[in-house]
Amino acid sequence: MTIAVYIAARWENKADAAALRDALAKHDIGCTSKWISEGPSVSSLGDNFDDKQRSRVALGNIIDIQHGRALILFNPTSKHKVGTGGCHWETGAAYAWGKPIFLVGYDPNDITPDSRSNIFHFLRGIKCFTWPHHVEALAEAIKEACPDLGERPGT
Repeated sequence: MTIAVYIAARWENKADAAALRDALAKHDIGCTSKWISEGPSVSSLGDNFDDKQRSRVALGNIIDIQHGRALILFNPTSKHKVGTGGCHWETGAAYAWGKPIFLVGYDPNDITPDSRSNIFHFLRGIKCFTWPHHVEALAEAIKEACPDLGERPGT
């Protein structure tokens, strides 16, 4: 695989993020998001993680974002305005680094949900797709935004 992306999502959407990762792999798009394959979340372990460990996990995610050619934010409508905001921080970092941003919404009752949940999602160049209906279109948009530059870390 020659293009790899970072998938940002809430921890409780980890299974959906893994399914999206697997669907994109069928289109030769890799994933740098190691958190999808890791064990329990830092927040779920509560006091079992100290500040140094939390910082290490955050820095690992930042490195994974940097290794990705683009960022996909899995942003289901049922989770708008809910959560800790970590995936939105990741999205902002990727945007600041000039990476293409793709928002993926999900609503089982709506084939075209609005995946945008805050004002930053309306910035120019951010593209919206629906899971799982538009995986092929998402893959094509990623390939168009990220021309092949050879193998990248995490692929």
